Amino acid sequence: MDIVTSPRIEAMVFDAMFTLLLAKGSRRKMMAKIFLKHLRRIAKRLGIKFRPSKGFARRLMRITKRVREATPPTQDYGRDWSRVNRRIAAEMLGVSEELVLMEEGLAIHQEVLSDPDHYEVPRNIREMLKLAKKLGFRLAIASNQNEADLLPMLAKHKIGDFFEKVLCSDKLGICKPDPDFFKRAYAEIGVASESVCYIGNSIRNDLSAAWIGSRVVLIDYDGGLKINETGGGLYLVKVVRNIEELCDWLGEQAKSPIKGPAKASDAAVSRRAVNE
Repeated sequence: MDIVTSPRIEAMVFDAMFTLLLAKGSRRKMMAKIFLKHLRRIAKRLGIKFRPSKGFARRLMRITKRVREATPPTQDYGRDWSRVNRRIAAEMLGVSEELVLMEEGLAIHQEVLSDPDHYEVPRNIREMLKLAKKLGFRLAIASNQNEADLLPMLAKHKIGDFFEKVLCSDKLGICKPDPDFFKRAYAEIGVASESVCYIGNSIRNDLSAAWIGSRVVLIDYDGGLKINETGGGLYLVKVVRNIEELCDWLGEQAKSPIKGPAKASDAAVSRRAVNE
């Protein structure tokens, strides 16, 4: 494995959803609750009977993962999720996709990402952000979320004031995982990509920050993240399990540049590492 030395990190740029803002209870339970409500509405419109089977939440997450991986992203994040949710709903109801309206898929997406009451912040998140600022890191957010939805969430959970910039895909005009999303965000912040550490939770969306020279930290809250070494251009990615580990890592980076993987949780990954 190649050892990579990068410049000292100047800015910490965060993903928002499921990184700074976590589903209350669990993501699976939140998604199951929202989908169940919308599936009942769709079934009623179609005049069909719908009763959730045993293991509904587990089946929903399994179908979601498969459908999402089979749906290539475009530059319209809301429409992408509308298509995904439409296909999920059709499969869960046992009907053809054409019977589920695009606006019904979009309604699911909007409820998942726009209701602050579905979310909470991770334990010690404010302490971590205070530490990062104390250590001299600039803080910003770059998210696929819409600005009109994200800003109220940050305000409700009292973390918005920590960030000098909150950059959303609807304003940037481009979405993750396109590497140009990160280029535009960093240009807005006024920082070179090599001096940024991007902190997220998704290989699918967040890993491409490494393709333009940024360090990437993925927070694996659920312990299910899988990163493969698949060959090609390798990039270093740090995986941490929680905010406490991120705090420890921040302290290390404030003292010295990153010098390759020091622990088993460091992984070399490539552009083809697309597991989520």
